[in-house]
Amino acid sequence: SERQAQYSAYEYSSAIAQGHSPSEALEEMAGADAADRFVVADGRIVARSRGAASFEPGAHPPAEPLTSDWTTIAGQRATQVAVELDDGQGWLYERTPTTELNAALTALQQVLLGVAAVTAIAGAVAAQVMVRRILKPLTALGETAEQIRAGELSRRIGPLTHPDLAPITRSFDAMVDELDERIQRDARFAADVSHELRSPLTTLVASVDLLERRRSSLDERSRGTLDLLSRELQRFRT
Repeated sequence: SERQAQYSAYEYSSAIAQGHSPSEALEEMAGADAADRFVVADGRIVARSRGAASFEPGAHPPAEPLTSDWTTIAGQRATQVAVELDDGQGWLYERTPTTELNAALTALQQVLLGVAAVTAIAGAVAAQVMVRRILKPLTALGETAEQIRAGELSRRIGPLTHPDLAPITRSFDAMVDELDERIQRDARFAADVSHELRSPLTTLVASVDLLERRRSSLDERSRGTLDLLSRELQRFRT
């Protein structure tokens, strides 16, 4: 903005040197920009660009040959640069509204907000996918444990692709293998014991039945012993 104001001051001085009036000099400088230009000499405005808003020089002349500050044009923020002209021609004030800058900043803000929103959504989706991927082996582990608890001892988790859970799954499957083997061993032992005791038990039952039939010939002590033996035998059979 200061460089543009210095260039404008150079163009103005050149136009004056060519014999143009201050107003004509400012008119020749009018271009596609939206800057308002004023020429102030001896504390009064000697020329202004066409369509320029009202202007009060304020503290004049400025303390420095080139000064810049903020001001407002029709309620909008603008930059104001004052450049001292050559040969005591006064000062050139150039005010440029920041409309385009504000529009660019607004657009940039909207873009950044959009990017932030998209990033947040993408991050949430990625986190959800990652959490599901991490919890999937644990879910499978829980389901298999529930099935084993229900009696399906043939169920196993098997190898998983997650390296951190591999030791857990191996230990779990090994524990189920040992449990299954112990249950089968106990079942075989119970079947063997039942088979081995079947014949003696049958003989013992027959003997007790025979004694019961001859109960009247037994003395009181023998009858008590027979009753105890019958009760224990009945408890064992049930």
